[in-house]
Amino acid sequence: MEIIEVKSEKPYKIYFGLNIFTDPVSIFEEYFQKQKKGGEIFKIITDRNVSRLYLRKFSKNLKKSGFNIKYTVLPTGESIKSIKYYHRLMRKMVKNGLTRDSVIIALGGGVIGDLSGFAASTYMRGCNFVQIPTTLLAQVDSSIGGKVGINLKEGKNLVGTFYSPKFVLIDPELLNTLNSREFIAGFAEVIKAALIFNKKMFDTIYTKVMSLRDRVNDNSKIDSSYLKDGLIKDKEFMNKVIIGAIKVKREVVQSDEFETGIRMILNFGHTFAHAIEKLTGYKKILHGEAVLFGMKIAVELSYLKGYIDKNDRNRVIEFLELFKIPSIKGITPKKILKQIKSDKKKRLGKINYILLKKIGDGYPDDSVEYEKLLSAIERFI
Repeated sequence: MEIIEVKSEKPYKIYFGLNIFTDPVSIFEEYFQKQKKGGEIFKIITDRNVSRLYLRKFSKNLKKSGFNIKYTVLPTGESIKSIKYYHRLMRKMVKNGLTRDSVIIALGGGVIGDLSGFAASTYMRGCNFVQIPTTLLAQVDSSIGGKVGINLKEGKNLVGTFYSPKFVLIDPELLNTLNSREFIAGFAEVIKAALIFNKKMFDTIYTKVMSLRDRVNDNSKIDSSYLKDGLIKDKEFMNKVIIGAIKVKREVVQSDEFETGIRMILNFGHTFAHAIEKLTGYKKILHGEAVLFGMKIAVELSYLKGYIDKNDRNRVIEFLELFKIPSIKGITPKKILKQIKSDKKKRLGKINYILLKKIGDGYPDDSVEYEKLLSAIERFI
């Protein structure tokens, strides 16, 4: 097991290791011995898919050890990250008898983590919170850094707080049950971390993916199932890039926990991705798939702004083009630009677009010309 410490305002640890998910008792007892002895509620929040696969397996040993376990199972999908489900969850927590000393356990992907964390941060002005991410996207990105929140009809993540978990427990074995789309969506965040912070890591990822492509002698898009199988079988590679992405997130968050400066680089591709998700109703395209699309636009914009050269532009875009994502037919560049105006990252009337000065060096730029922005989007739509 590897332990990665995040030195934030309220420090916490990330526990990473194979099969630590099935017997987490010792970690929970280290943090919550008083709550256990006092009969406090440990409330697991999960969704239907994760519940079917993992709820009993995860809670069994905790129950046997005397933890007072209750749970709420929610529908799947981005639609639950809303005022409606937040309100339902808060009332359920009151009904269950949770106190400020109770523990909320987010067992699921990014949506469950965001909603559960926001509930924990606001219930009785804050109760204990634990992240147990079950998707690749949540393991390398959303479970780390303390951002929690919900969506509004007007846009994504417009209501939220910064609220650190007591700890994060990451077991890469959970990724075996992800479908190929969810896996690739999470892998997008691994690629993002490398592009903005670690060129060596990007080169490692690039080499591995290209070797899988070359095996099928096909220069077009790679089948998602084939790609997932090829990557996940190489446990050494996956552990290396997952830990690498976690450490990128940790380094950036430690430098700027409340996103007043450098932390904005973690939004590489996300300004465009959030607009696409909103315009497709949060149903047609997964977050990570939208990020893959958004990163292509951001790379093109980096080139048009004169930051990266043509060779790097072509290398990264051709690489990102290998990943299959759903069509966004019907969405126009001007619709994307209109939606971007409500982006929560707007500061003093300006949008910070995260660009690449070079591979491995993300940079926020709030002086992007409309014509270049439009041109970058039009290249891919």
